Amino acid sequence: MGWKYLFSQTVLQRGRQYQNRGAVRNLVKNGDVYKARVWGRALYSVAIRIHEDGYVQSMTCNCPFAHDGNNCKHMAAVLFEIGKNNADAINGEKNRVYPFRSPENRNEDYYYFDLGRMTSRLVFYDSKVKEARKMVEDGKITLQKVDIRYTHDYRLDGLIGTAEGLVEQNGRTVKAEVVFGKGEIYYARCMVQGCYNIFDASKYSPGLDGLCVHETALLFFAGRVSEAE
Repeated sequence: MGWKYLFSQTVLQRGRQYQNRGAVRNLVKNGDVYKARVWGRALYSVAIRIHEDGYVQSMTCNCPFAHDGNNCKHMAAVLFEIGKNNADAINGEKNRVYPFRSPENRNEDYYYFDLGRMTSRLVFYDSKVKEARKMVEDGKITLQKVDIRYTHDYRLDGLIGTAEGLVEQNGRTVKAEVVFGKGEIYYARCMVQGCYNIFDASKYSPGLDGLCVHETALLFFAGRVSEAE
């Protein structure tokens, strides 16, 4: 399934345990939103919005762990329960697209950062890509800066870029960022409420939907900067 990257292994295991013991109650679907109650130390309310293409758009829970901005075991339990009842709802294998292409007649002297190559291991769906492009066009996300620097450590070697942007949400701006190298997206983080997506290439399994819509929008900005240079 393309949602497990949203949780740590410990949270996933606890979520599975909760689901197996029947802690998920009153699961209902209204449009693209699933709502349920989950018994833990108390009775918690969980709401999860899932796009028709199968990716998780947002999640909320009123437990203390989620209140601090984390994806909790109650959310994971509900997703496991949704998958049990309707696996197609969150498998999301249809409408896959490839929005980032390598430049034709690519010359590495001019195109050090190749978005097509960088994103070749990632999965993108048509609806999410359209939503990301619309965010850029409507000014819902703005590029703050793109830093290019040289680094050398156990994992990163050579030039790396960091694209930082601000997303409008409920009258305020929230940060999102993507860190990339010559041929790979290394890291991405989105602090938008209900998203809180963190992507780490060292923990990523190819074939999963790793970047959120806000991080995808930042890649479009990064592509514009790369073409301009």
